[in-house]
Amino acid sequence: GIEALSRGAARVDFVEKDRVALQLLRKNLVDLGYADQPVHACDARWLLDRAPWQQRGQIDIVFIDPPFAALGLDAEVLAQLAKAKWLSEEALIYLEYPTSRPAPTLPVGWVIRREGRAGESGYQLVARG
Repeated sequence: GIEALSRGAARVDFVEKDRVALQLLRKNLVDLGYADQPVHACDARWLLDRAPWQQRGQIDIVFIDPPFAALGLDAEVLAQLAKAKWLSEEALIYLEYPTSRPAPTLPVGWVIRREGRAGESGYQLVARG
């Protein structure tokens, strides 16, 4: 998310449940001049069903990184995202997962645009087909 801001993203909604990671995230946002960006201290699965962003088609990019993939929750999150009315039609989802397990199953109608591997992590960039 911070990299997206540094590359010109107008807004990034950060979601973090872990208290230590949350404190570090907030500190980094302040230190880098992005303290105005929203930070949601909760489980992302809960937030997806109650999206605080009300306009339809508003979100263009979603990043899913550990621990969701490590806990096997990535398929659940992808299914929630596939039904989300607040994703733009051109939305991209970037998903990281441990290479020690298979890549997640994509929801019907979603396709892999790019995939690769970096050390112990695999990644996919997926979009509606």
